[in-house]
Amino acid sequence: MESRCGIKVIDGLVEGNFTGGQKELELANTKSDGWFFYSASKKKSLEKQALYLPRAPEQGLVRMLSGPEFDGIGEGTASKIVSLGCINVLQCLEDDTLKLSEALLVSEKIELSLRKGWNEQRELWPLKLLLMELEFSNASIRFILDELGSEIIEILIQRPYSLIGLVTRLSFEEVQSIVARLNLDIDPKDKIISGIHFCLHRVEIQRGHTAAPVKRIRKDLEAQFEIDDNDFERALNALDNQLILTEHDEIPFIQTKQTFERDQEIATRVSSIIKNSKSLISSKAGQDYADLPSGIRLSDEQKNVLRLALNTPVSVITGGPGTGKTSIVLALLKALEDLGKSITICAPTGRAAKRLAETQGMKKYKPSTIHMMLARNLKSVDVLVIDEASMIDADLMLMVCNVLNEKSRLVLIGDADQLPPVKSGQVFRDFIQSGQIPVGRLTKIFRQQSGSDIISAAQSVISGEFPRSGDGLTAKDFSFLEEGDELNLEQLVIDLYLRKLPRQLGVDPIDDIQILSPMRKGIVGIDNLNEKIQSLLHGGNKPLVNRKFGPSLYKGDKIIQTKNNYEKGIMNGDTGFVAGRKKDNFQLVFDGKNVDFSYEDLNSIQLAYAMSIHKSQGSEYQAVIIPISKHHQHMLGRNLLYTAITRGRERVAIAGDRRTLDAGIKTEWRDFRYSLLGHWLSKNIGD
Repeated sequence: MESRCGIKVIDGLVEGNFTGGQKELELANTKSDGWFFYSASKKKSLEKQALYLPRAPEQGLVRMLSGPEFDGIGEGTASKIVSLGCINVLQCLEDDTLKLSEALLVSEKIELSLRKGWNEQRELWPLKLLLMELEFSNASIRFILDELGSEIIEILIQRPYSLIGLVTRLSFEEVQSIVARLNLDIDPKDKIISGIHFCLHRVEIQRGHTAAPVKRIRKDLEAQFEIDDNDFERALNALDNQLILTEHDEIPFIQTKQTFERDQEIATRVSSIIKNSKSLISSKAGQDYADLPSGIRLSDEQKNVLRLALNTPVSVITGGPGTGKTSIVLALLKALEDLGKSITICAPTGRAAKRLAETQGMKKYKPSTIHMMLARNLKSVDVLVIDEASMIDADLMLMVCNVLNEKSRLVLIGDADQLPPVKSGQVFRDFIQSGQIPVGRLTKIFRQQSGSDIISAAQSVISGEFPRSGDGLTAKDFSFLEEGDELNLEQLVIDLYLRKLPRQLGVDPIDDIQILSPMRKGIVGIDNLNEKIQSLLHGGNKPLVNRKFGPSLYKGDKIIQTKNNYEKGIMNGDTGFVAGRKKDNFQLVFDGKNVDFSYEDLNSIQLAYAMSIHKSQGSEYQAVIIPISKHHQHMLGRNLLYTAITRGRERVAIAGDRRTLDAGIKTEWRDFRYSLLGHWLSKNIGD
């Protein structure tokens, strides 16, 4: 990649031409005073092919000379050097015969640093100077030098907004600032189209949307710059082939081409299965299978759901906690097995897959994570059953589709009221909302026949109502303890974790109790609670390891794995504890299994006395503590709280600010996502 460029400077009678050692480069026919940056791709360039700065790039030169390439030169020294004049400084640096200590009034040590840094970057410095003056980040500069080189000059002149999405972490606002600085004349239409790209990318990353109404996109753009109606209409009529306009429910939506093609592939594959598959059994035979397997009694509702799953090629089973989803899965697997079908059962996370394997009667079906199933490079599967399917994002569903052919069968099982996936999309909800895929709904509560306060609380929250609760001192399994002061709340949460709940339930807090906090920062955030609990448990002891990044670890610490490690068989979300150290290895225990970790392996380990609600998805705990602070208000939503509450089996204690909790319960929009997958499923299957 050609990363060299030239600089021509005209300042009254003074003229300079700096080419990074390429004397043959030339910029012709320049008339104005100023600084011209031109590409080295041609020996002779014209003024219109150069980027023009009316003033010297003093800020960029200071930034460059105070960078890591020039050892020992800080911003103060660099500023003094540049005060001698940018042209003068560049001419001195270009002249290898000059003694810089005299010419630039610096020490001999600084002279050596200037010479060394300059000569190592001699061909690159003209372009780096431009990029630094335009305030590109260091990461963006590295990308541009490696991937674009001096082509960046042409891009900035002709299509600057195309850099959004091309250059890592370059925002629309930053490009706007660069365009203004260079006084570039850009067609508003092109600016709007680039803005649409940026908005769609941002809402997908930040909010999980995979499409957006045109009206919403325009509102976001108008927060950045003024938009003329005619220009916006021109932009919509001239969308590039990377943007797709679609009308859904008489509302115009827009998607990126990548998202559109992903939705189309999923919808097409599912439609193909539905249109080409036949029922496994007749409706009459389905009745015979409804009482299987032996030892499990199914309600009439569950029997209907089982028949639906057996008689339809693609189906969804949804139900809240305690509605018998596990019984349905067991009955379904046994019925499919008796029919001679080859069954693959998996879940999105390692913890959820292990919960399946730990369920009586399920282990023989060898549940795994979706990623482990995909890693087997199966050409196709016969029957695929996915539990905790509400956690499946759009990209993961696309990968799942690769193992489905038109004779495959697919059953998605989950809770539609839980949080949407961490990544973009909402596949489970889209399948349900399409209206084209049969949905079996489990509504009858079976867990704890005498009545579960946890389940009642979860149902209240998802309905937008404040839950009834005990006071935390009685045997009721759900309680809300009001505490508005954060320091008092911190102490209350720690006391519940280490003393009150262990005494009430007769359990070990490390093994059986989990704190779920909505945020990482703050007094009752994940980081601080982990630090305080660790200090109370291990204060005064010598740590097994002091880590450069992350807290020290002590013997007995509760920990969580944050990345899938297939080699060790430890999945993202698995919790365990630190057992000891043997020479350079550390012994960690997960589900009773000792696993050796190197120091580098510990980078994926965090403390887990407290963890995020998102990390808890797919897991259940004997008791759960949920702190609610006033600072959590911008994070809380109905689905988040519902998910947290439904992680607890025997006891759930929410502690904190009542008004903040009530506001979170009433906030339904926070987990809402725009998606067109349901629309495309409806069109593909319905046609």
